[in-house]
Amino acid sequence: MAKILIVEDDKDLNDGLKYALSKEGHLVVQSYGHDVIEDFNYDLAILDVNLPRISGFDLSKNFKCPILFLTAKNLEKDILEGFSLGCEDYITKPFSLAILKEKIKVIIRRNLVSTCYSYKGLIYDQDNKELEIDGISIILTKKEHQILNYLIQHRGKVITKNMLLEGIWDIEGEFVNEGTVNVAINRLRKKMDTENKWIQTVFGIGYKWSEKI
Repeated sequence: MAKILIVEDDKDLNDGLKYALSKEGHLVVQSYGHDVIEDFNYDLAILDVNLPRISGFDLSKNFKCPILFLTAKNLEKDILEGFSLGCEDYITKPFSLAILKEKIKVIIRRNLVSTCYSYKGLIYDQDNKELEIDGISIILTKKEHQILNYLIQHRGKVITKNMLLEGIWDIEGEFVNEGTVNVAINRLRKKMDTENKWIQTVFGIGYKWSEKI
């Protein structure tokens, strides 16, 4: 599982890529190119080159993670420029989704050293979906794993209930309300966090993963 950023101003393509990569188990963050990107902490950034605010080539210089250019710019000089900037791959449109997914797997496997999160007695293996707290193995459901993984990936940030709905339930075609999120969080807490020391409630907004234990 990797944290992937997609910067693509074609909304249908952006949304389609998010759906496909989320189904692969990745945490996908979207930008449509109109907003200012402030978070550059990702395992992979998929960038279009022709963007409304800034060239994808210029934007790529802000990232330390692997870059994959996905663009209609198919001239040799453009492709060479992409690789001169250090991109892992350069894919021109139209493209095969199946091939794109395989290339992403290769990039992630080559660059993502560890998917294990460890902090003060808690160890979470994101790939194998194994949680251990103070040496005790905690069994979680698929949905609980998705919530835990989402919170850990966004640690330090306040996560709204709507973000959880969109990032976990909507990608699977489930239409639920905030009450479902509350129930799921409470069940997760009962299993791993009886004192609510890991998953903190931000009243009126949502939740936050805490590393101030």
